[in-house]
Amino acid sequence: MASCGATVLMFFECFIKGVEMPAKPSQQLMRFLRLRYMLKCLS
Repeated sequence: MASCGATVLMFFECFIKGVEMPAKPSQQLMRFLRLRYMLKCLS
């Protein structure tokens, strides 16, 4: 994984919501999360 930023954001989102973080997220999930977090920042 080139950047851990999306992983860190996913960790805190799961922690705050009280859900278990995926043990090994797929590349497709990480691409989705990067786009999702980027769009949240831009809106």
